[in-house]
Amino acid sequence: MKIRPFNALRPRPDLAQVVASVPYDVVDINDVEKLTSTNKLSFLRIVRAEVDLPVSERDNLDAVHNKAAENLKSFIDNDVFVREKTPSLYVYRLIKNGHSQHGVVACCFVEDYANNLIKRHEKTRADKEKDRATNISKLNTHTGPVFLAYRNRKSIDNLVESICATEPLYDFIAEDGIRNTVWRIEQTDELINEFAEVPSFYIADGHHRAASAVRVARERRVIEIATGEAEHDWFLTVIFPDDQLRILPYNRLISGLTDDEKKNVLSDLNERFTVTKVADGIPSEPGRVRVYFAGEWLELQWEQVETSTLAEKLDTGIIQNHLLAPVFGIEDPRTDARINFIGGENSVPELQRRVDAGIADLAISFHPVSMKELLAVSDAEELMPPKSTWFEPKLRSGLLIHTF
Repeated sequence: MKIRPFNALRPRPDLAQVVASVPYDVVDINDVEKLTSTNKLSFLRIVRAEVDLPVSERDNLDAVHNKAAENLKSFIDNDVFVREKTPSLYVYRLIKNGHSQHGVVACCFVEDYANNLIKRHEKTRADKEKDRATNISKLNTHTGPVFLAYRNRKSIDNLVESICATEPLYDFIAEDGIRNTVWRIEQTDELINEFAEVPSFYIADGHHRAASAVRVARERRVIEIATGEAEHDWFLTVIFPDDQLRILPYNRLISGLTDDEKKNVLSDLNERFTVTKVADGIPSEPGRVRVYFAGEWLELQWEQVETSTLAEKLDTGIIQNHLLAPVFGIEDPRTDARINFIGGENSVPELQRRVDAGIADLAISFHPVSMKELLAVSDAEELMPPKSTWFEPKLRSGLLIHTF
């Protein structure tokens, strides 16, 4: 696989912890307002610039991303960011609760995405893709990295570990307790050559960022086939070995059920699954899904279901095709307003809280998808149901930026 060093735009070391923010898509506008009210240097003011606009203008994409460009220029003019003098690669390590993962920060080639060498497992939404593409185009910048995985290679691990033994560029513990450490790599040839032996990358998180980067590159292309020389033909990524990554559950909340649908929930479940009352909402293994309804946790199991694809065999696929679509009429969970998603370690208590509070009618809790399943589905060029994977720890935005 091709990777390329880049002249990063990055915060001054003394400001890195203040600038670096959570990804744009894991916080709502209320969270963004709270975070930026006490921290005017938060990178959220660039990736969620609507926070600096009147409420009446926040749905205007041009206004939002013009404000983002204005805020980025202000950060640069006020020396919040510095420009790397020579093209470099980086190692980015995250440590959370004793779990450590380290990835290589590099630019990847848009044509490798187009040719499915950078493999995906999730379908994008046109509105979200347009939003990110507008951000990239207005700023001439990839502000957030695409989170990639590759099948582990010991030779790359050894190189990365040797780099991690040197003095870091950044090293701080963020407000969420995650330790973030970044090392700069000036001598890049050895890593570039090692990655050239990797047959493919896999998108773990950031399908919309990747698709948007490719979309902007194509819009700017002067000739039909990319030569690889234009900077906009390369997009920002962090590339991790698969054996270091943690996938956590990505759970569902269903609301807006009619009185008849609520009345029939238990009979509908019993008709399609083996249903058992259980004490909590955490499934012990794949093939067991837990549902919270009317103050009780229920475990669903099923006989082997005839499916035509690997994605349909996943627990999220079974529930989508045998419960959400046929019973509740949720055919497209990407756009149906009756379904919401909560991922991560502490999502199960929040599921129960929202149902008990009447915010939702029913909750569904999954065992996490495995990396083996993700790689297999991606290799088969299939797509998982939306929101099937939740990766933690999340990459911070604003530590390393690619401009073109």
